[in-house]
Amino acid sequence: MLNVGLPGASTLCTMRRRIAVFSSLAIGFVLTVVAQAAPGNPDATFGLNGLVAPLFLGVANSRADGMLIQPDGKVVVSGGCGLTTVVICVARRLPNGAPDPDFGTQGTVVTADQIGTNGYTIKIVMQPGGKLVISTTCDPVVFCAIRLNSNGTRDLTFGMAGKATVTTRINAAFTQAFAEQRDGKLVFAGYCIPTGAPTISLADTAGPCAARINANGSPDTSFGIDGVVFVAPPAAIEAGASTTLAAVSEQADGMLVLSGKCRLLAAPPLPLANAPCAFRRLSNGAPDPSYGNNGFTATRIVTDDSFVVGAAAVQLDDAVVIGGSCGFQERKACIVRFDKRGQHDAWLQTSAAPALFVRISALDPQPDGKILAVGQCSLPLISGDRNCFLRYNSDGSPDASLPLVVGEILQASGRSIATQIDGKIVVAGDYVTGSKQAVSLDRYEGGPFGTATCSLDIDGDGVMNPAIDGVILTRATMGFSGPNVYAGITFAANATRTQWGTGGSDDIRKFLVSQCGLKLN
Repeated sequence: MLNVGLPGASTLCTMRRRIAVFSSLAIGFVLTVVAQAAPGNPDATFGLNGLVAPLFLGVANSRADGMLIQPDGKVVVSGGCGLTTVVICVARRLPNGAPDPDFGTQGTVVTADQIGTNGYTIKIVMQPGGKLVISTTCDPVVFCAIRLNSNGTRDLTFGMAGKATVTTRINAAFTQAFAEQRDGKLVFAGYCIPTGAPTISLADTAGPCAARINANGSPDTSFGIDGVVFVAPPAAIEAGASTTLAAVSEQADGMLVLSGKCRLLAAPPLPLANAPCAFRRLSNGAPDPSYGNNGFTATRIVTDDSFVVGAAAVQLDDAVVIGGSCGFQERKACIVRFDKRGQHDAWLQTSAAPALFVRISALDPQPDGKILAVGQCSLPLISGDRNCFLRYNSDGSPDASLPLVVGEILQASGRSIATQIDGKIVVAGDYVTGSKQAVSLDRYEGGPFGTATCSLDIDGDGVMNPAIDGVILTRATMGFSGPNVYAGITFAANATRTQWGTGGSDDIRKFLVSQCGLKLN
């Protein structure tokens, strides 16, 4: 077992602190101990006062990346294990944080699948029957995925002996994102070097790409050519490996969005700039001409060339949120959002996080429109970075009901975040112990949550009028959007929701999505 050098149990229990950030304080933060089970407090029913460390048992070195919460409440984390040779490893914990005895050895599975150069992405999804699919970059530098049965043994019915790789039309491929579609198909995204191109200069020969395989690991020939799509760079961005795809996501209409960071070319008087961007693709992999500018969208942010992407996710209304780090001399967490049509949502605040929060590594959209973000905090008065998270309101402002929460382990960074069905928040992160690295798992109290107030009073005037509310609801569910939803309707003077897609309190679409759970165009 790895000696992690953590404090003793009594000390550890007293070290938990919740950091609330107030800009009026010169030091930028205060530490407050909260006795009650308030949002952001450690969940005392999980591990040791909310903490499990180390997570991967029986390994000398490990790092975290992907995480999911099973329907039965078990937590699964995927990562890399090993020193000179890094392989795929997976850990599963019971709802109380204890190792799952029915999974691998002491709740940990260490495979023989060696991770290739720069193979830092190890994502995980769950398929029917509790099967787990883990993706990464495998030697010799290809998109690859392995599938495990629910007990951690290899599923030999997947791909070739439990492993699927994508080699057609690709000389080398580096996984940056991975997702499962509703039909069970699996999508890789990253950057590729096409067959026949030299591998000595990534900047010149590599570019963004995606590949799709069927649920059994075979190539999906309906996607691109032989299951592979090379994303041709629009005229506005720099070609090559400067594009980073932090996520691939399926929207409600089955379209795929590849989102991350692009390098925008200089357009005097504007200089070169690293900027949040997204590509939307039809089901066959072709660009979606209805999205942004022929399937591509990007926006410069106030800090211009300094944006470093860390994560991206799709909200219930199909808006794409991209998070990372901004700032030249002083780094700060920031987020950007594009709506379903690929338009930059200027209503969202981009850099409203506390100054301590310097980097976002993962995002978890909430049903009420809020967004959880986890990453790294830099504490000027306490040596060593910490993992930390906060919750944004739907407009991007920090949620005062869940101030910035900072873990107690030094030299740590949050990597993944997920919300349980009961609202508790689970965070996986890395930390340094001696000359090695290990993984921690924390669980915190969640809430409060936005109250669902769905009603048939769609326009909010206090009356359910079939000629108004009924018509609006019918049109919306039939796929109407914009002014077409309320064309010909005269709203009452006291109606509070009379617009579509504004993102504000007058937005009918926002009400139907966030309060009624509808999936709308």
